[in-house]
Amino acid sequence: MANPKSETLEVGPGRHYVEFRYTGLSFSAPDKVRFRHRLEGLERDWVEDGTRRTVNYSYIPPGKYRFQVLACNNDGVWNEAGAALALTVVPFVWQTWWFKALVAIGVFGAIGGAIRSVERRKLQRKLAHLEQQRAVEHERARIAQDMHDDLGSRLTQITLMSELAQDELERPAETGEYLRRIESSARSLTRAMDEIVWAVNPRNDSLEGLLRYLQRFAQEHLTLAGVRCRWEVPVQVPALALPANVRHNLYLACKEALHNVTKHAAASEVRVRLEHGEGTFTLIIEDNGRGFAASGGVPGNGLVNMQKRLSDLGGRFEVESGAGSGTRVRFVVPVRPGLERRR
Repeated sequence: MANPKSETLEVGPGRHYVEFRYTGLSFSAPDKVRFRHRLEGLERDWVEDGTRRTVNYSYIPPGKYRFQVLACNNDGVWNEAGAALALTVVPFVWQTWWFKALVAIGVFGAIGGAIRSVERRKLQRKLAHLEQQRAVEHERARIAQDMHDDLGSRLTQITLMSELAQDELERPAETGEYLRRIESSARSLTRAMDEIVWAVNPRNDSLEGLLRYLQRFAQEHLTLAGVRCRWEVPVQVPALALPANVRHNLYLACKEALHNVTKHAAASEVRVRLEHGEGTFTLIIEDNGRGFAASGGVPGNGLVNMQKRLSDLGGRFEVESGAGSGTRVRFVVPVRPGLERRR
């Protein structure tokens, strides 16, 4: 091998078989000339070749190298100057430092973007939860205020009837009527206070909590009216969370339907059923009474109130009735995403 110090051998990208051939001149004993080589940039130490005059590499990574070779004569004297050849292995685009830097920047950017996106979603969920919590608290306060106003009205009524009863003490019949009204108002007041406690308690914010309270009211109310109550609800109630406004409005709609049964239907039996479908659940209240046609119909305000309550919840109110065939009302409530809850 000559000593082309100003030349550089360039090898294209990819895997290559590279072979270096070299020789040393000796007029006395050319077959005893020994060699050593080193590919600077790949090998740190010299490699003893003996009398071999070739060396090959099956793969050299991209980069810049310097192939060096030294020769020794038969007297053991090494030529320290030796010969050298600069070698450049050209990389593929994806093997260049700037491409790797761009990839690293892209990877770190993607990771940073993913982390930022996750944090943004977590913040959005937290804000949505806070807004929902604030809306629930606002609804609880509104429910409590409405019931407080109702309680104030009932207490005023009781006070007024008590004063009238005192004025009629000399007439037992009138006094007895006022006392009966006071008793009825007091019982209604007790029920209203119980509803306030139930409505504002977040532990009851579930379909199971609604059904449990509604069942107690239905049995008490219908038993007093002499009407049998059949409760057809699965043993395993679907685990659904119901916000306070959904729970309260649905309870009041069912309560009004049961009041209509005892006031207008002349029924002997009421069935309360729960159906759970895809994206909805339905409460059905049906009786075996005389129906709208024979009874003259349920008062318009009752139907309007039930319709409005279900409409406010984004649900549907359906009613079926006919002469002698009883009445069936259906309260269809949508199950919004996020209402499912673990037991």
